[in-house]
Amino acid sequence: MNKHAGYTEIKLADGSTVPLKFGMWTMREICKTWNTDLSGMQAVADSLLKKDPFTAMFDMIGPAAQYGAVEAGKEDTSRPSEMTISRWIDNTGGMIGSPVVGQVMDAFANAMGTDATAAAELPAGKGARPGK
Repeated sequence: MNKHAGYTEIKLADGSTVPLKFGMWTMREICKTWNTDLSGMQAVADSLLKKDPFTAMFDMIGPAAQYGAVEAGKEDTSRPSEMTISRWIDNTGGMIGSPVVGQVMDAFANAMGTDATAAAELPAGKGARPGK
């Protein structure tokens, strides 16, 4: 898998990893979900992350995990459910304590060509801030 721009992994307690790829296909899926184009994507992300960070994480991690599974050659390449994504985040420390939130924001910002620190202001917590 191309582990360059827009790539990160969720490392679960059982030792397994979930590859996330914020590539062209992922960005298109997020644009469709948020009803925006690429030029408006950052503004929507900023707004949604402040108003409803839970939905933002589902909207971003779902297609990134699906594309990551395809790129990694995994057998199951379906989009993970919100419950599955919740378990991944809870398994790694929860919405505030999980480093996953920062990793997702970094990968998303990297794919957008922006600095994650400027991409969103998230609640302070162990690993939960952009730019980790």
